[in-house]
Amino acid sequence: MEKMVHERLVYVIETNEQLRSSQYGFRIRRGTIDPIISLEHQIRVGLVKGKFTIVVFFDLKAAFDSVDHIVLLKTLAQLNIGGEMLTWIISFLSNRQIQVILENKYSSKQNINCGVPQGSILSPILFIILLSTLPQGILPVVSNELADDIAFSVTAKTMERAEMLMQDAIERLEGWCNSVKLNINIQKTKVMCFTSKRLNTPSLKLNGEDIEVVKKFKYLGMMLDAPYLTWEPHITMIIEKCTKNNNILRAIAGTKFGADRDSILKINEALNRSRIAYGCPAFLSASKTQLNRLEVLQNTALRIAIGAWRSTRICNLQVEANVVPITFYIQQQSISLYYKMKAKDPTHPVHTHIFNPNHRRNLVWTKLFKKPFAIQVESILNSWNLSNNPMLETLLYPIIPPWFNLGQLIEHDIVNPTNKSMGKEQNKQSVLETLRTKYHDYTHIYTDGSKSNDDKTGAAFFCSTKHYPLKLETP
Repeated sequence: MEKMVHERLVYVIETNEQLRSSQYGFRIRRGTIDPIISLEHQIRVGLVKGKFTIVVFFDLKAAFDSVDHIVLLKTLAQLNIGGEMLTWIISFLSNRQIQVILENKYSSKQNINCGVPQGSILSPILFIILLSTLPQGILPVVSNELADDIAFSVTAKTMERAEMLMQDAIERLEGWCNSVKLNINIQKTKVMCFTSKRLNTPSLKLNGEDIEVVKKFKYLGMMLDAPYLTWEPHITMIIEKCTKNNNILRAIAGTKFGADRDSILKINEALNRSRIAYGCPAFLSASKTQLNRLEVLQNTALRIAIGAWRSTRICNLQVEANVVPITFYIQQQSISLYYKMKAKDPTHPVHTHIFNPNHRRNLVWTKLFKKPFAIQVESILNSWNLSNNPMLETLLYPIIPPWFNLGQLIEHDIVNPTNKSMGKEQNKQSVLETLRTKYHDYTHIYTDGSKSNDDKTGAAFFCSTKHYPLKLETP
């Protein structure tokens, strides 16, 4: 029941564009990599222009458990969510109780007067609907939200200008939190400053207290480092975790005991390669020295899986394991993400940000000022002679709403029922007879699609009664 309500509620909210465009959490074709790429692009452009980029990472205290039911229901009503849908959500949130069990002993039941049920498929969408009332910041302050992970960023020519703009945005957020009865955790809220200037310690306040300025911060699983965003701490974090995984591989590998080669390679893929893959398009701009550290990590795992000597040539290891070098793997993942982002709606915030031509004019990239993600990938595409044509856009949601009964549009009763014993020609004639008798005054459109062995796909349609122009575009 909750899944059905979720599907219908999301359809209405999304098709009416009632959520904030900067909200990436729990939405179709959006994810954690979107705000990371957007932030990385802003930092890189700010560095090469000699500006100050201030980023504040906010932490909402017990965000899902602190949602006020009255405020949430008012927000739904303001978004024109009413009738039976609103009545059902009121019932869904009402009369809920909690109980604690410890050492087979139960506590008394307590009523819940706030919060959305954790574990329910409806809770995330209800929470981001509440966040849709977050006030729009004043440009050039950029807001990136992934559910309750909120980050404000601003780039300005001077530190004073950046501090003034960011402080105004913080005060607006404070006022909004007070109005919806949410609290910001000052201890977990941090600020970073990215700049090539010596002055890189901004002074900002939240609820009258100074926000701590840090040089490293873990944002959505990625370790950011100021003031140059070298990705060295993040790669070090990956190596530390994957080194422990390599010790696990050593424990289960052996020439006369343990798992076989294929099993160890699959375990390495699950434990190590997946950790490297997450967010790797963002640290595509890392130095060769840092990326080579990941190559050494991978080669160690391959030697363990194959049982090769330390003197074995690296290229032989990669061929035996059927694994590409880390640098090529990161480039492959980056190209894939680049095409996905280019296929997004041009109004998508990340699309408009990283493909903005104004961010590319008169910029000189050096070893210190690395190219951001989009420009890095375009250089790779040119070197590999790959296509960079415009991508075809696709609909995020179907035209037909989920509550519409498609069954009434499907013909189940053919004039002469078909079966396998009748043969292909007789079944065909039965279907055509139904079309002639029941649908003679309809427009007949026939479609077909297929896929070849070389992974190329094609589709076509045929209309026998009318001429419909079709515009074909090459992706």
